[in-house]
Amino acid sequence: MGYYANGSGFATLKRDADITELKDKLDALDVRFDWNIDKDSVDFYESDKYYEDETIEFLDTLAPYVAEGEANYIGEDGCIWRFRFDPDEQEWVEETATIDYNFESYTDEQMIEELDRRSYLVQKKPQSN
Repeated sequence: MGYYANGSGFATLKRDADITELKDKLDALDVRFDWNIDKDSVDFYESDKYYEDETIEFLDTLAPYVAEGEANYIGEDGCIWRFRFDPDEQEWVEETATIDYNFESYTDEQMIEELDRRSYLVQKKPQSN
């Protein structure tokens, strides 16, 4: 018995990406992905059973050719996650989703860290008495 999940994603390829080489590498993989390269981008998806090792192998094969991209997943139990391509590190980063209806549950440090991650300049006002 395996874990069932559906995932789909896209990646914008670098301007100098060797598309023929990329196609050959993707064809050589033994993974359960359907993919299509159209000019400067690649769309891909997988459904049914989720095999994390195959997903990582597919994304790692894409990484040297990618300028930006993401892949979104939803599991049979409603779990949601994604892989986002980090162009600075040239790698895919896995992120999990959390629904939170109340900002009060975050510490100041957590809020500042999240806003900083999103490139906001954060400054805390001094509290007045």
